[in-house]
Amino acid sequence: MTGQRYDYHGIVEEEGKSLAVEHWQEHIRTLLVDTRLVSIGRALNLMIIAFSPGGDLGDESVRLHVQCPMRFRHRDSLLIGSGDLAFERPETGEKRYDTRAAEFNSVLKGEVVRVEDVRHGPAGSLSVECSGGLFIEVFPATLRHVEAWRVLRVGDEHFGYPPDLI
Repeated sequence: MTGQRYDYHGIVEEEGKSLAVEHWQEHIRTLLVDTRLVSIGRALNLMIIAFSPGGDLGDESVRLHVQCPMRFRHRDSLLIGSGDLAFERPETGEKRYDTRAAEFNSVLKGEVVRVEDVRHGPAGSLSVECSGGLFIEVFPATLRHVEAWRVLRVGDEHFGYPPDLI
């Protein structure tokens, strides 16, 4: 977005007016809440979670891109996580993440999973609460000043962490 500046101290400026970080976080919440989770995948080490604002499986116009540790959790059970990118199946060479993502996507085709809430935590952590007890949890884990994650609407605005890199 042009004309914007994000500050680590919690101030956002947009064409001369200041907005609190809570306002910036509310944009992220507005983009995700009530969308349907439609698929998960990756491009190299970039994990891509796609959502549909209207609920159509063919519409993946809202996305969460993650380049830091993350996981999908169902209640107390881990389903898939960024650590699965490091493991290959010896017999096929396929990444465990890809196998689990394909299984998860098969479930998503038959089950409607909607985003119910989005919570921002310390140091850029993000928790996306979905129906049925599913959580997407993102937690930046480096002191390097690099992009950890971003939420976007394809062809429109992007929001992420750290905000001054988006």
